[in-house]
Amino acid sequence: MSNQQQPANIIFESSKTLGVWGAGAAAQAQPAHSVLHAVLPVRPAHPPGAAAQAAAHQIVNLNLVRKPDWFLAKSASGKSPATTWRTRTPEPPLYPGDARKRAAMRLAVGKMGDSVIPAFYRWAMRRGDEQKAEWESLLAGLTQLQAQLGDSNFFGDCDQVQMADLMIWPWIERLPVAAKMLGFQLPADRFDKLLGWTSRMEQQRAVKETRISDDVHAAFFKAYWAKEPLKAGTGSSRGKNVLMETAKHLESGEPEPQLKPNLLTLYSMRFCPFAQRTRLVLQHKQLPHQIVNLNLVRKRRLSASGKVPALQEPDGSVLEDSLVTSRHLEETHRESALYPSNADKRAQMDGVIAQMGEKAAFEQLVTELESMQSTLGDSKFFAGSESVQMADLMIWPWFERLKPSCSLAGFQVPEERLKSLMSWMGRMEQQRAVLETRNTDEAHVEFTRSLLANQPKYDGY
Repeated sequence: MSNQQQPANIIFESSKTLGVWGAGAAAQAQPAHSVLHAVLPVRPAHPPGAAAQAAAHQIVNLNLVRKPDWFLAKSASGKSPATTWRTRTPEPPLYPGDARKRAAMRLAVGKMGDSVIPAFYRWAMRRGDEQKAEWESLLAGLTQLQAQLGDSNFFGDCDQVQMADLMIWPWIERLPVAAKMLGFQLPADRFDKLLGWTSRMEQQRAVKETRISDDVHAAFFKAYWAKEPLKAGTGSSRGKNVLMETAKHLESGEPEPQLKPNLLTLYSMRFCPFAQRTRLVLQHKQLPHQIVNLNLVRKRRLSASGKVPALQEPDGSVLEDSLVTSRHLEETHRESALYPSNADKRAQMDGVIAQMGEKAAFEQLVTELESMQSTLGDSKFFAGSESVQMADLMIWPWFERLKPSCSLAGFQVPEERLKSLMSWMGRMEQQRAVLETRNTDEAHVEFTRSLLANQPKYDGY
């Protein structure tokens, strides 16, 4: 556990980031308090929302590499943050009532997910001319994001922090550190409004109580780029509402920490920006909670998927996904609202957040496709075969729909990143079984449109 003071509403936080190895049982949370499972440096597990609402909760920090089994048993996805709810309290809302403001906020978050987040990761991982090109792509995304902000103090044309601001913040917190380490600099004259917003965000209690220092971020990036193991115990929630946070990311085989009862528990990973989202909401609302940080590689079966964030309620029920947990906190803790009251602004904010989720889902799809490509390797077909096998045929239907589905959603399959998989698709398209069963791209697009309109057109292709 770090020497940072915990917020009063955080009843308990595991001092260690729990993972898969070691002996013992799962963290013993206090039954009366909600539980947040998180990861420290991945701050999107940060529950600024919980902090903002000052709700009592406990935090269990998870090692996202070696995730404890007991976490995988609780969380269907295995992601952080995940929250376990014990109680419901009307706290300040984070969404405006005005629909236009909600829509504006959703559009802002959408811009973040559509361009800024994927560009950030591409830029951070590439080198040379490719990295320079991705930097320009990142700046273009930030320019669009700044346009969404306009002359307002916060997104959604609001004068106080809203849900959209908290959902965007984790990546903005990391950007200056990564840029400095990689030899880049954000042009201040080009982003004066966005930098002004950054300064205002830095004064927000939720940000102060969940923020990771630049030095810790730098240490994380250095270890990540070098593919070295992360040091445990770096960084910690500082809000008084974080009643417990594990100092180490817990692994499979390690005991579940002794959690405080009747408290929200967040299963998290300290460096996860998605988990940080939930932590921001928790801190904004000043909801008491405890955090269990998990090793996401050697994770215990706390949920089916073992992903963070996962939010466990006092009654043992678990919610997953950063947006799901954050919105749930907003709906159940209406004080310190994160949505404007104006209906139009609320709709605008929802639009931004929704767009971001769509892009995040697409990026996750690409990541999974890259994983499949690794499985394929240099073989012509899966399982190292020179001819089509059962695995190829069982996989193909979704690949047949890949390009038309992406096109319909406004995305483009990154063929340069998936060269081997694209070659496999070319070979599959020549297989008799495929030729005699496939639908055209046009037919797939037309059917999908009819399905989305709730008027499925099955015939006439």
